[in-house]
Amino acid sequence: MPKAFLICPVANASEEQKAQMMMYIGAIESAGYDVHYPHRDTNQKDPVGYNIISENLDAIMWADEVHLFYSKSSRGSVMDFGFSFSQRKPIYVVNKEQIGVTPGKSYENILLNLDKLYKPNIKYRKTSTSWKKLDAIRNKLIKNPS
Repeated sequence: MPKAFLICPVANASEEQKAQMMMYIGAIESAGYDVHYPHRDTNQKDPVGYNIISENLDAIMWADEVHLFYSKSSRGSVMDFGFSFSQRKPIYVVNKEQIGVTPGKSYENILLNLDKLYKPNIKYRKTSTSWKKLDAIRNKLIKNPS
């Protein structure tokens, strides 16, 4: 079973974002993924934040791949992205249609380019059908956000 960590806004997530993330998680879990979702799976009762980032780092190291739900205002997501990048985890951007390409260097351009390089963990999948399935799930959720 492939394991994924979802980078996402937590502290400042809107109700709409939470609903979108829950739909996405439900869809990929039903497709066979084991997902670490910080809202649900990381203990958020931490007045400083050190334990939160430590738990997330452990979960990123556990994961075969990272899925990212982009939110420009999420500072914790930037840290989780840095951990993921340093561990050379494949990164799949869930809501890439909400990220605009910018002129020159930018965090957004890096995310979009890493998403283009996304390859499934060969240990679990031997063809491109898995990430095509993820794109189909994502596209279905975008068209029918309920």
